[in-house]
Order: sequence, then structure tokens, then C-alpha cells
Amino acid sequence: MRRLPLIDRSAPGWGGHLFEGTYAYLVYNIGIFTGTGINNPRNDDKKMLYMGRIQWNFLGRDVPFSQSDPEYTPLPIGSIAFAGAHNRTDRMVFPGTRGGTVVDGQFEVDQGVQEFAFKWNGLSIQEEFHVKEVTNTTTQTKTTSYGAYAQVGYFPHAIFDFVPRPLEFAYRYAFVDPNDALRSDVLREHTVAANWFFAGHRNKITLDYSHLTQPGFTPEDRVRLQWDVSF
Repeated sequence: MRRLPLIDRSAPGWGGHLFEGTYAYLVYNIGIFTGTGINNPRNDDKKMLYMGRIQWNFLGRDVPFSQSDPEYTPLPIGSIAFAGAHNRTDRMVFPGTRGGTVVDGQFEVDQGVQEFAFKWNGLSIQEEFHVKEVTNTTTQTKTTSYGAYAQVGYFPHAIFDFVPRPLEFAYRYAFVDPNDALRSDVLREHTVAANWFFAGHRNKITLDYSHLTQPGFTPEDRVRLQWDVSF
């Protein structure tokens, strides 16, 4: 699952755990950064990027930052998290390049995310909701963006022994609204997938079908076969 960056080489970040092993188990992270991208020591102005994140592991156990449950987690685990960030920068997105008329610190960026995760015996559920407001301090205009996804995955072997243990089926819904003031730019995705895990997330094959829509454009249907290997 996607997460806000916690630390980089440009500035300090801190984190810790509270009430570990209880139903009040909390994980927190705070950080101060240059706000100009990962491992970039240069700051475009004298202002910094501030961020914070808090995660409640409401069943008292750690929740890994990964999708699917190929481990068939024996005891249920779950988390709810919230994070936010504030920055002044010379670009609206990262990685990205600034335009020729942009000045240092031109964009004031406020963003937040809410997250949910749950795993148990081959079942995995993830959900995120993002909001981002960018103020162009030169023109005093604001752009608000939204995005979200929700997905569920399941290994049928958990209840049907004849189904191969490495096989997972999944469904995902997602949308991105780059500018809340418009209604013609909302992109939506429906995806169904089958995953085969050779060695967890380090070696797997995915076959998925997606139906993608945007108002005013012909819907797109996409089929992909992807083999992921990491060392």
C-alpha cells in the first residue's frame, strides 16, 4: 500500500510505537523535509515540508505495508491511519519539472490521506482516500484534487483445499479527480485480477482486466499479464 515518505537524507524524521500489544496500539511518524523531492538537499525557499502520520493497529498486532495475504495470516490484523502534509514548493507534483515562469515557493500544498487495512487467513482488504489542495500564491487560485481506491483479495484455498494455495483473486475500484471544479476529468477504474505467488511478493505473476472510464471519452478495456521479480 502506498504511504507518505517518512524520512530522507535532506531532513530529519521521527517515529515510534505506543501501547504495543494492546487494542490501543499506535504507530506514529513525523518529519521535516526540504520539500523538493527524495534525496534532494536543495530547498527552493526557506520554508520546509512538514508531515505527520498516525496508525491505529486496532487488533493489537503489526500490519505490514503490503497487499494480499499469501502468508495466510493466522490471527486477524487491521489498521486505520491518517496522515497529512504541508509544503511550499516550486512544483505541484513530484517527480516533475518546474515551468519557465514558476518562482521558488510559488505553490502552497496541503494534503491528507485516510487508510484502512485488514488481513486474515488469505483475505486482504485495503482502502485509501486522498485529498490535496494546491494554492498558486502568484495568481491566488486554488485547485482541489481527490483520489481513492478500495480492493479486496482472497485465496480460495483457505476454504477449498482443491484450489492451489498460491492462487489469489482480487477486485479493485479506484478514481482520480484532478480538479474538483470540473466534472469532465474524473477517471475511474474497475479491475479484476488473478495472482499466482511463487515466493510471496518477491516472485509472482498477475493477470488482470481493467475497465477505465472518463466523461467524454470512449471507455478503455485493458488486459495485462505481468511477472514481478525482485531481489
